[in-house]
Amino acid sequence: ISSEELYWNLKSKKDFVLLDIRSETEHSAWTIYNSINIPLAKLRNKYYRIPKNKQIVVFCNRGNDSRLAIGILASKGLNAMALKDGLLEWNQIFDPVRLSKDIFSQITIYQFKRLGKGCLSYILVDHQNNKSYLIDPNWQVEIYENYIKKNNLPGISAVIDTHVHADHVSGGLSASKKYKVNYLLPSQSKVNFKFLKLEKHFQKMLKNIKADVINTPGHTPESCIIVIDKHFAFTGDTLFVDTFGRVDLHNGDLKKSQKEIYNSITQKIFQLNDDIYILPSHSSQTMVPGPLRSASLRYVKRFNFVNEKTTLEEFMDMVNREELPPPQNYSIIKEINLRGKKIKDDLIKELELGNNSCAVKVS
Repeated sequence: ISSEELYWNLKSKKDFVLLDIRSETEHSAWTIYNSINIPLAKLRNKYYRIPKNKQIVVFCNRGNDSRLAIGILASKGLNAMALKDGLLEWNQIFDPVRLSKDIFSQITIYQFKRLGKGCLSYILVDHQNNKSYLIDPNWQVEIYENYIKKNNLPGISAVIDTHVHADHVSGGLSASKKYKVNYLLPSQSKVNFKFLKLEKHFQKMLKNIKADVINTPGHTPESCIIVIDKHFAFTGDTLFVDTFGRVDLHNGDLKKSQKEIYNSITQKIFQLNDDIYILPSHSSQTMVPGPLRSASLRYVKRFNFVNEKTTLEEFMDMVNREELPPPQNYSIIKEINLRGKKIKDDLIKELELGNNSCAVKVS
């Protein structure tokens, strides 16, 4: 079964069993939602844990071990299919969701959930000026292009990144070149190519729609959020729905960065309107097709690991007691994004294989 077929089966809520045959450590770090875990080495003795009379979809990282697992299950009288090319290809599946038009009639926002990686990117459509903007795009630029064509949306007028990403290869520069449009980045971005300053130029592009670009250092020194007319806040990797961005992925003073992100969240984002929609660039949890990965600031304040009552000391203690593995190949990916290097698709897929760990996960 292909990743595309699996996506549509999940979307239509077909009843089947997802079996992850990787190690328990790999499974706990990164998997497909609602899967069960029986490592390949234990499958002959533990197969009885698999629900009977259901179609089984077996997956691993690249699909090779899944074929071995199918043989084992067949010998036990169980019918199973392998996920072709495993999580390597599942990582390339996007689930687009439209934010309700009723919120603000002048714009429509489409969220693209990269289900396997946890990345969130956006198309912002400005109906007043008949323009579309890509925000925090992944490298699979054709995903956005095809969606725009299929839904008769305005063409892309500019591409935006809220910061220089370290966990995935950005599609910002490649999209700007492909569509011959400007690439906007926070003014403090230390990249090796030309860009327009987001703080200076985005408001001019939107004209009558109010856009505030607020510097929110911490995750990275240049990180910012984009607030659209008091209705939406694109918060990048600074604030997620249930947690916040880690601060140890750049070569800076760790304690300083911890204080910066704390202040960015509590003194800047938490001061916004409680009804504003928080639109982050990642999900810290495994996602499923369908629901929007967003929430009101009121909800975020209530259920996030950091809230209005969290002191700086409590915040730093919470961050420092968690030992988080860095994102897979993050130093290489960050260098690609800083230099604007052109990399072959197959290499990018390998570099990005693995869990998304840009968020702080508190136990």
